[in-house]
Amino acid sequence: MEARQHGQLPCGALLPDQKAPLDQLDPSIRALVAALNAFPAIQTIGSCGGHPQPHSGQWPAGSWYVAFQLDGSYEGWQTLRFLAWAINYQYPDLTQDTGVVMLIPTARQPWLFGPAYGLECVVEGSDGADADTLATWIEGTRRAYYQDRGSVAW
Repeated sequence: MEARQHGQLPCGALLPDQKAPLDQLDPSIRALVAALNAFPAIQTIGSCGGHPQPHSGQWPAGSWYVAFQLDGSYEGWQTLRFLAWAINYQYPDLTQDTGVVMLIPTARQPWLFGPAYGLECVVEGSDGADADTLATWIEGTRRAYYQDRGSVAW
C-alpha cells in the first residue's frame, strides 16, 4: 500500500493491537471511527475515507469503510446485534442520508491467525453516504438504546 499525502497513514488494515491516532486517519471517517470505538467491545482495525484520485489500497471518493474487531465476550455479541439492527435496519429508514450504508461480518483465515482474532466487521458506505451523519446517529442511538453488560442487572 502506498502512503497518502500529508504524512497520513495509508488506507488499510492495522493489527488488532495497533491503534492509529484519529488525526492520522482520513478526515471524512474520523468521527465514525470514534463513534465505533466508544463501544467497549470494539477496536477499529482499518479504514479509508475515499479519495478523488485513489492510489493502491485506497477507495474512490464517495465511498468509505471502517473495519473493526469485536472481542469474543457476551458484550461483543450484544454490540454486534445492536449495530446490525441500528445500521442495517434503522439508519436507512430514519435519516436523510441517501447513500448506501451496510454492516458486513468478515473473518480472517482461522488456520493462519488462530482463535486470538475475533469476529471482524466492516461498515461500508457508497453512493455518497455521509460517514459523519452515520457517526452522529450511532452516538445518539448508542446513548439512547445501548446498554453494556455492566449497566444491566443480569
